[in-house]
Amino acid sequence: MCKKMTGELLKHCRQVAGYTQAGLAEAVGVSQSTMVRLENDAFQMRPATQRKIMEAFASEGIGTKEISLLTELFKSKGMR
Repeated sequence: MCKKMTGELLKHCRQVAGYTQAGLAEAVGVSQSTMVRLENDAFQMRPATQRKIMEAFASEGIGTKEISLLTELFKSKGMR
């Protein structure tokens, strides 16, 4: 599993995977307001929640390799 997922990375991965906030929230078993807070880094993501998010992304073809590549891209561009 990748390291802690930032809100910005979560948002971009969600969009690439084709999820709405509501759709990903439902797939993960959290409320849409929780998903908004996670994307805004207002909540610290629990390991179990991150695991469920990673499973949802994997079901759409976004695995740890792709997320790691996005993380490195963000770092190189000074993004979170």
